[in-house]
Parts: sequence; structure tokens; C-alpha cells
Amino acid sequence: MESDLRDILDLDKANTSGQTPTKESVKYQKETKRPKKEASFAKKPSGMKRELYALLCTDVGPGATSIVPTDTGSGYRQPKARLGRNRVRAWKWMPFTNSARMDQLVLYHWRRGGNEGIDYPFSKFNKTMSFLSYTEEDYKKYLSEDDWTKEETDRLFDLCQQFDLRFPVVWDRYNAWAVKSRSVEDLKERYYSVCNRIRKVRCTDQDNMESELVAYDGDHEKRRKEQLERLYMRTKEQVEEEEMLITELKKIELRKKEREKKQQDLQKLISQADQSSEARKTIKKTPISKFKKVPVTQQKQIPETNPGVFKSYDKSSGVTLRGNKMKMPVTIGQKKAKLIEQLLEEMSVDLHPMPTENICVQFNELRNDILLLLDLKAGCDACDFEYQSLKHQYEALPPEKQAKISLPEISSSPKKQVSAFLPVMEVPPLSNQSRKRRPLGAETPHKKKKA
Repeated sequence: MESDLRDILDLDKANTSGQTPTKESVKYQKETKRPKKEASFAKKPSGMKRELYALLCTDVGPGATSIVPTDTGSGYRQPKARLGRNRVRAWKWMPFTNSARMDQLVLYHWRRGGNEGIDYPFSKFNKTMSFLSYTEEDYKKYLSEDDWTKEETDRLFDLCQQFDLRFPVVWDRYNAWAVKSRSVEDLKERYYSVCNRIRKVRCTDQDNMESELVAYDGDHEKRRKEQLERLYMRTKEQVEEEEMLITELKKIELRKKEREKKQQDLQKLISQADQSSEARKTIKKTPISKFKKVPVTQQKQIPETNPGVFKSYDKSSGVTLRGNKMKMPVTIGQKKAKLIEQLLEEMSVDLHPMPTENICVQFNELRNDILLLLDLKAGCDACDFEYQSLKHQYEALPPEKQAKISLPEISSSPKKQVSAFLPVMEVPPLSNQSRKRRPLGAETPHKKKKA
């Protein structure tokens, strides 16, 4: 209890005299001075402006900013040169030789003391190539040609070795010496052909011989340089014409791809129509019994002859009504749905018939056929439009070019209604339950109100 009071009154804990504190001792007790905490953030470097330091760091602490100055030693003052007290190493004017030179030329340069006798450091960059040599017997057996003499071949190899296969320089020196001038391609072809023949004769390992041979075609190199020269010598009009032709070629390829895609889609629609018509012929339709009720477990599933967008089966889980099978799918657009309803009204077909099993299957098959017919009509219109555009382009050509192109003739038959293309279907007799439903509030003919 006494220790708690001392903690609350902030009395000296080291007082172990055992006397009870009085009112005066508590009132006039001097407060113990707590040591001040030193600032943990970095101080302003010497030479830095106060405004700049205020942007980098504040008085709150180092956590207030992410930029902490680290250069606190020299600050932003002009650094002074730090000179040591060691003796400066002496430099001497001494001779040197280059091991890459064959004439042993002696030159002089400044070098630090103690580095006498060291090879010239830049001599390591003198890379030399290995060249093949041949004897007079080898030349007579393998290297002789009618167009080249031995003196010309020797001169060519000497220049190649002297200038490290820099063939433009070799060509300049060779034509200044020889009587018959030759091109750079001729010199290259002669040099590489001689090297390949020597390697084939001297090489013992047939596996590594193919990797050492150099394939060079002088005629191909000449044609390449001619084409490159023609490319650089083109005028501005020729460049613009070439760019225009490239853009036209890209457009033609794009139209070709679109045409092929349309043809594939049209072929799929035609094959789908043929399959649906063949399946409809093979299936024999049975009439519906009017009053006989068959249990659900014994009812036969009526197969679909044209499975398309409209399905006669419902994949949703749970209990559903049979009328959901005749709903318009979400994948069909609003414009196409209106066209389907318009064709159904033209054929005098109810848009919402009685949803029996047989009617659901036949109604969905009918709408699938209508949808297929609309797709075929759209493909036919696209082909007709493309034909008319090609025909106008053909008529715009001059008569000379028209004689080379034969344009097929298309018979212009009178247009029929869309319903004329639909196949005729046998509609089964409707039961009493499949009649149209009257709207609510309408009066029946045999139930009239008496006056």
C-alpha cells in the first residue's frame, strides 16, 4: 500500500528511513529533472540553405520524409585537394619495341620507373590470320584453271595475306598490277575455291571437313549488288508507286480472306439445310391420340430432326413448365426475332401455341428452319452484292481487257416471298386443349348473360 502511494505521489523510492511522509515534505519536494532526449534525426549539413533543408527534412523527425541527407562530412562546400606526403613516383623517357612488328623498330615514350623491359601493352591487339599455302605440284594437280595463271593466283594470295582479306583493298592493288582487270567477286570466288580444294585434299577427317569449307557464289553476289543498286537508284515517284501497290495487295488479300470465310459459312449453312431435310424425310410422324393419357414414364421422346438454336429440352435444374422450351433464346438478336415472328404470322402460325410435347418439337424445328433460311438469304444477298460490284468493275474496264475476262451470266428470276422457300410440313390435328386461349374478360358464345 505504501509503495503504491509513493508511485502515485512520485516520491523518492530510495528513501528507506521508514518515516511517514508529512504534508510539507510532499508539498515542497523538488521535482527530479528528467534527462532530455537528444534528437535522433540528422543535423543540417554545413553549407546547405535553410529552405533546401526544410524541403528535405522537418523538425518532426527522420520518419517525416523519405529523403535523408547522407553527405554530412564535407557538405556542399568546395572540396579541397587531399595531397599525400608520400614521394611522387618518377617517370622516365625510355625506349620500347613492339612485338607485333617484324622490323624491330625502336621508339621512345614516357613510362613510370621500374617498368623497364615490359612489352608494349597494345601489341596484344595485333590479331593475325592463318592462311593456306600450296606448292607447285599441288597447283598443277588440283588448282590449275584456264582463266587463271599461277602468277595471278600467287599475287592474289600474297595480297590477301598482306591486307588480311580486305578484298576492296586487294581489288585495288591487284588491278593496278595485273593486265586483265577483275571484279571483287571474281577475286573472292578464286580465293575461296582454291582454299576449298586444298582443304579437301589435306583434310583427313571427313566429318569436320564440311564445317571448314566456305560456300561462295560469285554470280549470286553480282545479282544481289545489281538489285541493291537498282533499289537505291529509285526515284520518289517509283517509291510512292511501290507503296501504293503494297497497300492494294494487302487490301486484296484481306478481301480474299473475307470471301473465303463467307464461302465457308455459306457451305456450313447449306450442309445443315441438307441434313435437316434428309432427316425429316426419314422420320415418320405419328398422329397424336386425343384422349388417351399415357404415363410420363412410358412417353416416347420425339427426336429432333434439326437441332439448332431452339432446343426442345431444358437443361435448367428444378421443376419447370413445358412452355419454357418455346421461349426465344437470349442469343438471338431483337431484329432477327422480329423477322421470325413476322414469318410466323405470314404462315398463319400462332406465336404462342399450346405447349404439348409434339407441338414444342415441331414449333422449335420450324423456327430453326426459319433461322437457317434467314442466314442463307443473308449469304445470298452478300454474294449478289459482290457479284454486282465485280460486274461494275468489269464494265469500267477497257474493251481490250474485257475480251480476256469471261463474266458468268446469272438468270434474273422474279423474287418470291420468303415463306415460299420453306418446306411444307404436315400439321397434326389440334386437340381441344391446343385451341387459342381467349383473353381474360372475353365472353364465351354459349355463356351469355341473360337480359
